[in-house]
Amino acid sequence: MKEFIWKELVLAGRFGLVGITATLTHMTTVWLLVSNYPVPVLIANVISFFIAFGISFTGNYYWTFRTPGSPSKALLRFLIISGSAFVTNLFLLSWLLYRGYFSPATSAIAAALIIPVCTFVLSRFWGFRNHE
Repeated sequence: MKEFIWKELVLAGRFGLVGITATLTHMTTVWLLVSNYPVPVLIANVISFFIAFGISFTGNYYWTFRTPGSPSKALLRFLIISGSAFVTNLFLLSWLLYRGYFSPATSAIAAALIIPVCTFVLSRFWGFRNHE
């Protein structure tokens, strides 16, 4: 049991490091595009999302989960997970703001902290699961 828990903690840690790297890349790319080029912020955000997604997928496929199965299956699944996480984050944040339980900043942080846990679980047991 200890070995299983240790393995899961290592996977979660790797997943977190890849996520932090992708997030920092996303934020930096948006900032660079908006600050240095005449790119509207929403367009910069979309471009940055896809760059960060590429980093996230590559890091998780090759490092976190160690090349599990077909890359095209894993890519499609991870895209579904990432897209669903983004939409879920928007709905959760909207709900928290509507209910007024927390300040807007606290609501945004709460929504941002819950989503990675869900994303990890879905990635671990479906997105990067080897079905071959």
